[in-house]
Amino acid sequence: MKEIKPVTEGIRQLPAALTLPQLPAIAEALEEEDEDEQEGVMRVGKIAHQYLSDYAAKQNVDKTFGIYKNPRDKQYYIGNTPIDIRENNLVVGDKEYEGTPGLWELIISKIPDISIYSHNDLDNYAQIMVETNALKQNNNPAEVTPKSSRGWKWKNILRNIWREKSKYEGQGFLSTIVITSDPNALAER
Repeated sequence: MKEIKPVTEGIRQLPAALTLPQLPAIAEALEEEDEDEQEGVMRVGKIAHQYLSDYAAKQNVDKTFGIYKNPRDKQYYIGNTPIDIRENNLVVGDKEYEGTPGLWELIISKIPDISIYSHNDLDNYAQIMVETNALKQNNNPAEVTPKSSRGWKWKNILRNIWREKSKYEGQGFLSTIVITSDPNALAER
């Protein structure tokens, strides 16, 4: 009788596990689970999970204008504003944006797929970029120059948002107010 050799003979040994960078765990929200969150685990919806997984794997992600984790407070930011994720929605400041695949595509992807996002997604993205100062140098609200780049996203999407940023900043008063230099006339008004 012939001796049977194990199949593993001649096969190169592979490492037992791949080592990935240390990132907080991202897990889909499960309705059956308790409301208590495990420490270090962010519970998100399926859409957010898909895009945040790409972010964690650093696959085709926007590192210049997208989401980043502040090393000091361990919070996620866009621009100079902390963000929160509720299911699939993105909470930026006091406003909650519907977490559509299109909005997530614009926020996370280095080269967003135009077939995924809508005009409404682009408007929401523009609002987020302007309100968080993500388009300004060092995310500084006092800065007047853009944080431009040679990347596809700047050239095809963000440059246009920068040019039309006043549309998203709020207009204030549109009429001109003239204040007289005569103190008596001013007191009468």
